[in-house]
Amino acid sequence: MVLTTGCSLVEQDSSRLADHSAANGNRPGGATGGEIHQAIENGTAGDYNWFAPEVASLNQPAPDIWESLRKGFRLRDEMAHPRVAVQRRLLLEQSSFVEKAAENSTRYLYHVKQALVERNFPLELAFLPMIESGYDPRARSASQATGMWQLIPSTARHLGLRKNTGYDGSRDVVESTEAALQYLDQMQKHFDGDWLLTLAAYNAGQGAIDRAIERNRALGKPTDFWHLNLPQQTMEFVPRILAFAQLAAEADKYQVALPNIPDRPYFVTVDIARQIELSVAAELAKLPLEEIERLNPGYRRGTTDSHGNHRLLIPAAQAEALNYKLSLFPAERAAGWQHYKVKEGDSLESIAQRFDTSTTTIQQLNELDGSLRTGEKLVLPAPWSLLTKRSESDTQGTAAQHAESARDSGEKSAQYRVRQGDTPWRIAQQHGISVGELARLNGEAKVASLRPGMLLQVRSQDQAATTQRRDPTAERPSTQKTATQRVDYRVRKGDTLYRIASRFKLPVEKILEWNESVRGEQTIKPGDQVTLYVEPQKLPAES
Repeated sequence: MVLTTGCSLVEQDSSRLADHSAANGNRPGGATGGEIHQAIENGTAGDYNWFAPEVASLNQPAPDIWESLRKGFRLRDEMAHPRVAVQRRLLLEQSSFVEKAAENSTRYLYHVKQALVERNFPLELAFLPMIESGYDPRARSASQATGMWQLIPSTARHLGLRKNTGYDGSRDVVESTEAALQYLDQMQKHFDGDWLLTLAAYNAGQGAIDRAIERNRALGKPTDFWHLNLPQQTMEFVPRILAFAQLAAEADKYQVALPNIPDRPYFVTVDIARQIELSVAAELAKLPLEEIERLNPGYRRGTTDSHGNHRLLIPAAQAEALNYKLSLFPAERAAGWQHYKVKEGDSLESIAQRFDTSTTTIQQLNELDGSLRTGEKLVLPAPWSLLTKRSESDTQGTAAQHAESARDSGEKSAQYRVRQGDTPWRIAQQHGISVGELARLNGEAKVASLRPGMLLQVRSQDQAATTQRRDPTAERPSTQKTATQRVDYRVRKGDTLYRIASRFKLPVEKILEWNESVRGEQTIKPGDQVTLYVEPQKLPAES
């Protein structure tokens, strides 16, 4: 098997940047929830040792990361080679690329540097992603190489990176960094610690370098990198990395504008413990959604991985408050999170009663310090106790009544095998029952921890048979008495089926019924088109 990475000149399929890194977040021992909340309000939450010691001192002055990298250089002698000078001149002619790549690295350069330090690797390797992708985890080349390390699919699979419709490990900065360094370690051991040969093999493949060495050996020529006859791209790739490192080491001399990046973690890891929409996490952390997306580009569908990875990378300064808010409703108490738009006449008390929570919890989750405003968006827990009741978030109509009568008559439940990307809400909607009913049939603990392949009880066999026999177009608006208007809606960033349904005052199951292609997808994504049949008076002002 030949394992290679992608080209150093890549086509970016998104202009958005991305980032990553890891640490552990735990609630501080001995501190009560009230004390923590008060600390957050007072701006002293950083006094608590929530995370690793290096994160606990976020307010301490940190040295510049470029100086830290320079101290770890071990390939300086190689920078004197004339081919490095050629690449240095080319980079200086492309100063905008150099500065942009350096700026892109702001969020995750520290993580890469620390990973190199832990393995005792030369810190010049931190500049490999500068050349491969411009430090863009969303970069994708014509050869399908992906992520800031530009791993091609076969190499990514060999290194154990997962990929499915909702997650791509090659775009996950933490996982892809671990995989890329594992790959580099394998090759540097093969080449007896020769890092130039290792970098060449990263670009061209280990087999290509082995063959070049054998050719030189047979001709009695030196077998170091500089004497090998390799593909032109590889012969430029290695000195280009060294040239970028040299520019960073002597930025003043070469008049290169590097961003000021503190030598400390930009982000930490928060374990969400269940699937969550990135938009909800952004609201809880009081961050722009774009920041969450840049830090977590491995999640491709706007939610954490339904396969079980619910880790989020969050800026270190906001992680404490987010972790505390998540602790207010652990997985055993809440099925998830939901959005709510404040209506005229709403009060904290009425919303708390409606969503089976407390006014204090709503205030803490949304950092409210005064009265509610009509139109204001809140994030609320979706506790199991609420989902077992008939509420606005449950399926309205006769489906739940049919399920109830089926239970009363002693009919057996049909089974459903959980697929990749399924959520309790989506399964319930597909089968015409509420999430609370799904939890009643299967147990809250089981529904809270779905895994692909798991069997769930969903509804009566008689009801399932009736649905299979029914013509999916039989209940479309053309047969209804109320006049409707067809709307071809283009999915926008941040949309979910529930949000679209709420916007057009429709049941989610109707949208699924009218759009058969949506049924097989884990979630909708921006750019998708869904067909809706809406009563004219229910059309929003802008659709």
